[in-house]
Amino acid sequence: MLRPMDRPSGIASARQQLLDANRRLAAWYADEPGLSLFQEERRALEDRLPDVFGYYLLQLGGPAVFASLLGDSRVRWKFYVGVDDAPSGAAVYAEPESLPIASDSVDAVLLPHTLDFSSDPHQLLREVERVLIPEGHLLILGFNPWSLWGLWRILRKQGGQTPWNGQFVGQRRLHDWLSLLGFDIAHAHSLFRRPPFSSPRLPRIVPRMRLAPGAAYLVHARKRVSTLTPVGPLVRKIGGLIGSGVTEPTP
Repeated sequence: MLRPMDRPSGIASARQQLLDANRRLAAWYADEPGLSLFQEERRALEDRLPDVFGYYLLQLGGPAVFASLLGDSRVRWKFYVGVDDAPSGAAVYAEPESLPIASDSVDAVLLPHTLDFSSDPHQLLREVERVLIPEGHLLILGFNPWSLWGLWRILRKQGGQTPWNGQFVGQRRLHDWLSLLGFDIAHAHSLFRRPPFSSPRLPRIVPRMRLAPGAAYLVHARKRVSTLTPVGPLVRKIGGLIGSGVTEPTP
C-alpha cells in the first residue's frame, strides 16, 4: 500500500482538491442560502429513507452533515466514505470513484451533491452500480443547472466560489446515465424554489417563484435485477463489505 507521502502527485492533488471542495461545501451549508436548502433536502430525504432497508448504507462524499440524517433509514450499518473525517468515526477513507468495497455487497448509497463535484461522475456511478446489490437503493441530491441557480453559477463560476464552481449534473443527463447502468427511477423530486442569495426582500420574492425550476433535486433509483440465470444457489455473505482479499475495481 502506498503511504500518503509516496502517492503520485496527480493523485495527491486530486484528493486535496476533493477534500477542499467538501470543506468549502460544508461551510456553505452552515449559512444562508445553504442552510435553508439543507432543511428542504433533509425533509425530502426523511420522506424516502424509511423505505430504505438492509444491512449496509453508504454516504459517498459530500458534506458530512448529511450523515446525521441516515438514522431515519432501517439499514443496520451506516458508513461515510470519503477523503475527509466522518462525524461519528464510522468512516472508510477512499476516493468515491475507486471504492475498496466488494461487489454486490451494499444495500443503499447516498450521493449528496457528490456528482456535482466529482472529477469523473460517470465512473462514480459505475462504482455505485458495482457495489450495490440487485434492487439496491440509490439516493442522489444534485444542483439543477436549468434553474436560476444554474444561471447564477454561469455568472459566478469564474470566481471559484463553492458551490458555483461545481459542474451541476442535470436530471435528464443523470437519468440517461442511470438507465444505461441498469437503474430504474423510483422517484424524482424538484426542490427549493428560491433565489440563490439572501435578501431582505426574500419573503416577497419567494411566493413569485412557485412555478420556477427548483434549485436542486432528489432522485431515488433502484438497481435492476439481473435477468441472467445463476449457476448454483445465491448466497449473500453478511459481513463482507470490505474483504481482506483483493478489491474488485470497475473495469
